[in-house]
Amino acid sequence: MALVLRPGILHNLTLDPANLPPESLVSPEVRQEILDLQREGYDIQLVRVPDPQALKPADQSNLDQYITTLEADPEAGYYTLRTSSSLRAWFQLTKAAASLHPIYGASTFRTLGEGIDVSAYSEPLFTDASRPGASCSARQLIQEGTKGDEIWTKYEQFITTPIDNITRRLLRGSADSRGVRARAVLATLMVLDHVGPTSGQNPKALRCASIACGAAGPMCRLVTALEDQGAKVADLFMIDHDPMALATGFSIARQAGISKRVVLQRLNLMRSRFSECIEAGTVDIADLLGVFEYFTNNPSTQMAAKLLRNTCDIMRPGGLIILANMLRHRPQEVFFRDITRWPRLQHRTIRQVLKIIGQAGLDPRQAIIRVAAVPGVYANFAIPVP
Repeated sequence: MALVLRPGILHNLTLDPANLPPESLVSPEVRQEILDLQREGYDIQLVRVPDPQALKPADQSNLDQYITTLEADPEAGYYTLRTSSSLRAWFQLTKAAASLHPIYGASTFRTLGEGIDVSAYSEPLFTDASRPGASCSARQLIQEGTKGDEIWTKYEQFITTPIDNITRRLLRGSADSRGVRARAVLATLMVLDHVGPTSGQNPKALRCASIACGAAGPMCRLVTALEDQGAKVADLFMIDHDPMALATGFSIARQAGISKRVVLQRLNLMRSRFSECIEAGTVDIADLLGVFEYFTNNPSTQMAAKLLRNTCDIMRPGGLIILANMLRHRPQEVFFRDITRWPRLQHRTIRQVLKIIGQAGLDPRQAIIRVAAVPGVYANFAIPVP
C-alpha cells in the first residue's frame, strides 16, 4: 500500500474494533479497552497504517514463525541473534537514539547508519560551558565522561556496519520495528489533520519542538509533510541531554534540507524547564513520541505528568502535543524483553496514559487516540492545548 501523507487520510484508514481483519495483532485486552472507551465517548480508533518498509506476506509469516521459535527459548534466542555482526553493532547502541534510525529505511539502507554524516559529531554545535563564547562538539562533550572512547567506538561501528539479511528482516518485520514506524506515520497524520490544508492561504510560520529528539527522522519528515501541504515551519527545536543524540538529529535534518531551521537545546529533561530555552507560549507542535514510556523509576506516573506539564509551558494556545506509549498488552513481548533486551520501558494501558494527561492539567477527553492494528504495539495520543 502506497503511503500518502495528507490531511483527512486517517478517516479512510479507520477499522471496526469489533470486526478486525485477520492480520491485526491487537490484543483482546486492547481491543476491549478501545470498545469501552468508544462507548464512553472518547475519540479513539483502530487504524490500518501503510508501511512502505513491510515484508511481503510470505516473508512476514516466515519471520513471525522464526521469532516464535526464538521466544520458546529466550536465552538461546539472545545468543543466536548476537552471532550476527550487524545485530551486535545495533544492540550495543540500543540505549542511544540513533538505534531507531535504520528502522525507517530498513528495506533500502546498506548500513545501519546510512544517511548519518559522521562529521556532525565533530562540529561545534554546542556552547562550551567552561569557555564563555566558545563552542564545542558532541565528541568533545562525551570525552568529559569516563566512557567517551567507548561511546565513540560504538557509534563508529554502528554507522559503518553493513545490514545483513537477518538484521534487515527484523528491522522490517518485527513487531517493534513495525510499531516504531506506525507511531511515526500516525503522529504525522494526526498533526496534518490538526493543522489542516493551507494551500492558497498565507499561513503563519509554525514552531515545532522534538522533546528527547531521538533519531529525528520522523520529525524531519513531519516538517516536510507540513510544507508539502502549504504550511510554513520557522523553527524546529531539538531538546535532549545527550549531545550525540542532538548531533545525530542535526545530521539527519541536514540531509533532509531543513537544518537551517534546527535549534539544538541540550537540557536535562527532568531538571530543567523547557521555557528556559524556548519562549513560553510559542510552540505549535510538540513531539514526545520516543520519551514518555522511559519514565519507569518510581513514581513514573508523576514524572511523566511533570514532563507533560513542562511541555505545556512552551505551547501556544491551540497547539498540539503528540505522544505515544507502548501498550501493556502487545505482541512479541518475550522477543522484545528477553531476546533483544531493549532498555526497560513503562508499558501502559490507554486509560493509564489518559490519567497522566489529566494529572498534567490537560483534559483527557479532548485527546485524540489512534492505535495501529498492525502491529498493535503503541497507542498514539494527540492532545490539544487550550
